[in-house]
Amino acid sequence: MKIEELFEFNAKKYGKIVWNDYFFDYELALTQDPYPFGSPEDWYFVASAMDKAGNRWVVIWQPKPDADVNGDYAEQVDDWDRPCHAEMLEIGYYLDDYIGYYLDD
Repeated sequence: MKIEELFEFNAKKYGKIVWNDYFFDYELALTQDPYPFGSPEDWYFVASAMDKAGNRWVVIWQPKPDADVNGDYAEQVDDWDRPCHAEMLEIGYYLDDYIGYYLDD
């Protein structure tokens, strides 16, 4: 399977966002649903993502100030299309033999 197909598969299943680092726009397909992470006093949402070049990313969203960690996730962030942070973790992560294993799940 080509990396473009994997990107579209994940974008359809989990959604996609555009991250701007003040220099470039990166189109990212989430590779999992966002989930809450951190202590009850300092938590946020996090998810893994990929770009069209096969690089692995982490994406972070801050919850609304009055959000309850046990509430409905969909309403806990002001704009799911605009994360507060995204960072590339591994270059070429989705270009190796992992792709076949990933799609078999």
